[in-house]
Amino acid sequence: MLSQRKTPLKMQYIQLRYQCYQQQLRVMLTALRQFFYFLMMALYLALPALFLSALISLSVIAAKDTEIITRIGYQWGYFLLVYLLIRIQRNAILGHQYRYYLKSLNYSAKFNKTATLLLTLLAGNAPLLAPSLLALLIPNTATLINQFYFVLFAFNVLVIAFIAIKQTSLLWSSLLLFPLLIVIFLQTTTQLNHITLTSMATLLNLLWLVIMLMEHYFSTTLTHHYARIKKWLPLNSGNIEFTGKHYWQFRLIDIKQQAAANIARLGALTLIAMLVILFQHEMKTPANIPIQLIISYFFSLIVASYHFDNERFYKKYRYYLASILMTTKKRYFYDTLAIVLITLFMLMVSILLLNFNWLTLFTLPITTLLTVVAIHYFPRNFFIAPSIFNLGLLVTYFIV
Repeated sequence: MLSQRKTPLKMQYIQLRYQCYQQQLRVMLTALRQFFYFLMMALYLALPALFLSALISLSVIAAKDTEIITRIGYQWGYFLLVYLLIRIQRNAILGHQYRYYLKSLNYSAKFNKTATLLLTLLAGNAPLLAPSLLALLIPNTATLINQFYFVLFAFNVLVIAFIAIKQTSLLWSSLLLFPLLIVIFLQTTTQLNHITLTSMATLLNLLWLVIMLMEHYFSTTLTHHYARIKKWLPLNSGNIEFTGKHYWQFRLIDIKQQAAANIARLGALTLIAMLVILFQHEMKTPANIPIQLIISYFFSLIVASYHFDNERFYKKYRYYLASILMTTKKRYFYDTLAIVLITLFMLMVSILLLNFNWLTLFTLPITTLLTVVAIHYFPRNFFIAPSIFNLGLLVTYFIV
């Protein structure tokens, strides 16, 4: 009797990791179901264009005649998209929920790294692989030298995916601060006008790569930080003074546990911004005022949806929060601070990268504030108040 052919050990381990990845992905998608319903309700017709805009933007990034500020906007959006796409699946890729069982198996570190690499490529899919495939299609050395900026861009995409897996903290400097600072610098200086666009693109990608690697090298993981947070928690509050520092430490633990929803919000904001940049690049003109108001309206809804997490946090820990020596107003102030900071960041993106009208400085914060208040008092119909406000602005604009 012929013996059955056994599956190689390496394939068995990869199949096991893949099954763990699938299971954790299902759990994560279930947790994000409410947010996806919100996106479907707000952006139903625009969702296909949003997902395709990332791949379409590669043609603009690869073009030699793309203006440097336009290139920064496209590459920034693409880097953010790839980073968030991998980051939101990080625990599923690493099999975090089954990590103790996986460590008990008699497999070498080489098998583990191979499985992680394959799952990362699967999780990144087209946005991760497309730049590298296009770079491999460059026909000859002369073209490779002329388009070396795109090779660097493709390499940066792979580096970002690697950092998203290895590093637990976010890339604040390279993915948030650096693009804004470089745009402000380019808009205020005229000393770089003699440099060609391809040279500027190469220099930009080299500088971006160096900053990402330096940030990854010098960054410290949050593991020990969160261990210290748990020691700081006053489990028996009594008469212990609960300061803002202690509250934020307690709050960060919950934010880390709900990281997928926040990453999904950042991904939605990035996709919308990329779609606007692509539209303005093709039309060769900034979007008109009504479209800017509509885009700002969507920005406000997504940013303010973070308050759903605040309300869930209040209900989950309502008895503990009632026992601490902190007023409700002070707690609300701390929790809305994050929304204020994200709103200010989106204002900078709208003005500097999207070339929106200064009217956005008033409409975006007001709409965000209305949405937050509506989520608190009318969670089921939270979108009515900001919708009426923006509709009134549009009617006023067309009448005037």
